[in-house]
Amino acid sequence: MHNKTIAVFGDSITTGYPYQNSWVNIVENSTNLAFVNRAVNGMTLEEILYRLRKELSTIQCHYVFFMGGTNDVYIGKKSGDLLEVTVRILNIIKQLNLQPIIGRPVPILYADFEAELAIYRDEITHLAPTIHFDKLYYKNHDLQNHLLPDGIHPSEEGYNLMGRLATEFFLDLPDFK
Repeated sequence: MHNKTIAVFGDSITTGYPYQNSWVNIVENSTNLAFVNRAVNGMTLEEILYRLRKELSTIQCHYVFFMGGTNDVYIGKKSGDLLEVTVRILNIIKQLNLQPIIGRPVPILYADFEAELAIYRDEITHLAPTIHFDKLYYKNHDLQNHLLPDGIHPSEEGYNLMGRLATEFFLDLPDFK
């Protein structure tokens, strides 16, 4: 039986694209936690905000995880724009008396976009409990071949690493001990 449910909002990194098995599935299959994964490929933070407003009241959950920003930087958004939307998302979650969790997006192999995403990562870390997915990738010096074969999306190995990190994170929360 699942003792807590976690609503999940995000983009293709959270759906597990291009594979069938996302890091969310890995956590759910290795714990007694239940997830409602509302991530959609291609989502921006503004779209996550919209969907979260529309759908969160219909999901019985205790925690809300969200991660985004990669698609935003591709369409020219700056870190300040991303931070502003993130704060709005956090306010909605808190107004519903739910616990927010932020995912720090994985690095990408396109330098200009990565520079903006790196600033955003640093800005969000102090806002809520945060899963540092990006640190998994910085430990591996052969990102292109092993963890980010297309420069954006994790490989199966990358998603497995994300799943293990997220499992440790969730099981370390007081409600899940």
